[in-house]
Amino acid sequence: MDNAASNYGHVLLKLNTAGDTAEARSMSDRTFSFIADAPSGDMGVKVVFLGLVGGYQSSYATLLAQEQRYAGEQNRNIWECELDLSPVQTAYLVAHTWEVLRTHSRYYFMTENCAAGIIELLNLVVDRPLSPPSKVWVAPIDLFNQLTRERAGQPSLVRHISRVATGAGGPVEPVAQPHEGQRPSMIQTSWRSSSAMGERWEIRFRPAQNDLLTFAPGAAPGSEVSLFDIRLDYAQNRLSLDTFEVFRATNLNAGAPGSAWRRRMGAEQRDLSCLRCLELFAEGGWGKAASLGPNAAAYAYLNGRVDGANYTGSNLQAGPSAGVLFGSSRTWRASVEGGVWKEMDKAEDSRTWARVQVRFGASPGWDVRAGLDYQRLSGSDVTESRVSLARYW
Repeated sequence: MDNAASNYGHVLLKLNTAGDTAEARSMSDRTFSFIADAPSGDMGVKVVFLGLVGGYQSSYATLLAQEQRYAGEQNRNIWECELDLSPVQTAYLVAHTWEVLRTHSRYYFMTENCAAGIIELLNLVVDRPLSPPSKVWVAPIDLFNQLTRERAGQPSLVRHISRVATGAGGPVEPVAQPHEGQRPSMIQTSWRSSSAMGERWEIRFRPAQNDLLTFAPGAAPGSEVSLFDIRLDYAQNRLSLDTFEVFRATNLNAGAPGSAWRRRMGAEQRDLSCLRCLELFAEGGWGKAASLGPNAAAYAYLNGRVDGANYTGSNLQAGPSAGVLFGSSRTWRASVEGGVWKEMDKAEDSRTWARVQVRFGASPGWDVRAGLDYQRLSGSDVTESRVSLARYW
């Protein structure tokens, strides 16, 4: 999970040999995958950015021992779905994989990705669409959800679901299977009340994929990846852009040897007391996290930020932050976090902030959230509360 792109997930079509034991298949499995032809030196945010804008070619590839690579070496959380295909369907599917091996196209992280490539193959032999309804984009978890979905007169396309064991120090066993979690796309309506701005409404749209409060049993514990998160405010009879987060990724890595980190970039309002202070930003934090039990972790970061505007006289900020993530994953989850931003060229200026967020419910299709924000800037205190209702699909 040190690679931010891997938080999004990956789909492999595994071709097992009839008669092999599970142990034999894990050592010599042949997998078929739709991948971006990215140079080996490209990592993290660069991979995501070029993938979003079509900066890579893509192709189908056949690989060996991927279970050993992902689970044993990279310690990923892997789920295997045995598909309910007839011998004729299986033979046709395997034959077609060899036909497309040397074909190339353009890779797009949201629409022409690993899940879309496997969906295109499977749609040749199944009698139902596997692309998620009402979407022009697709996430790896979408394919998982569609395969396990039971429809009127049509059973699930999955015979059996199992979790592949990881290497030593792997993540805690999830409490549910991935398709039992919340769907990756969200639209949310919030009522906000601020001591500086009064009451207003917010509409939020996030096409993919999860945040730290989301019930996502298929994801690594304490991780999040969110793409194109848009928040629009309606106040004073006017609609305005509050936040456009192009990309956000976090990995607490609690209890593991690696570092905790977060990365964000996009555009947002400078502070809680301004509706006309939109600025571009890129932000990152590095630190450590510690497990406080199966459903809790504490973490601390040292953060840095670059702004594209100059509302306070400085484009560079830095400062510490710390927080706690806790609560039952299925019924409720909460986070408490706070920190300080220091202006790099004006040592006397700083912004202190704190945030409390709680999520109630874990239905695949909805949840309710509440939050409280505090900010102290230039000697003035601002507080803001919110209540939100979200729909997932």
